Amino acid sequence: MGGCDCSNLSCDHFSDNELDELVRNSKIYDFVPNNAPEYDLIPSNVRNGSPPPLVEEEDFCLEPPEVEELKARLWSEACNFISSGQAEWKASIYHLSYKYPWDHGTKNCEWISDIGKLEPPGKQCKHRVRFVKGFVRSLDYDPPETLPMRLRARFKLYDGSCVICVSLWDDSLEKRAISGGVIRENCVLVLYDVPVLFKNQGVPRYRLSIGYSNILAVFN
Repeated sequence: MGGCDCSNLSCDHFSDNELDELVRNSKIYDFVPNNAPEYDLIPSNVRNGSPPPLVEEEDFCLEPPEVEELKARLWSEACNFISSGQAEWKASIYHLSYKYPWDHGTKNCEWISDIGKLEPPGKQCKHRVRFVKGFVRSLDYDPPETLPMRLRARFKLYDGSCVICVSLWDDSLEKRAISGGVIRENCVLVLYDVPVLFKNQGVPRYRLSIGYSNILAVFN
């Protein structure tokens, strides 16, 4: 399977018809609406929708009103995507691509600031977050020769409460991307089952390490 162009998630991904067929034929992850409370994929406050993020002061000063209106609309679309059950449906497809299921548990974090409360012991991937959404900012496409192998981009994800750094890797050799879309400044990403990396070098630092397969939806 070929690599991916981060500016346009053009790597092979499942079409809606393929997703439906996989769900119908799968015996690995039997997800039906009645099982939603059992799997507890989304906390109730997220399931019922959450308010648009608070506008950061620097954004308020720098961005025109039409950009803020666009961001509010995209945030609302992402909330509706989660609360409508579409995120659960796509998450069920994600589990079909597991070779070795993660058995260390996952956490629900409505806000990015909650990730810092997970208190990992300092080892990579000790915690994973089920659903996290936020705006893309400071998107950085370094020249390929300066990036580690299969690292496609770095950016920050923010939701008005906090900012967290994100590394995007090309995992298309192991998994197919669930969603296509263009990642650009101020788009909203909905991510699933995301490893949280932790470093404690004086000041604790958290980072999300995602692959294309962790992106459930892109709103722009």
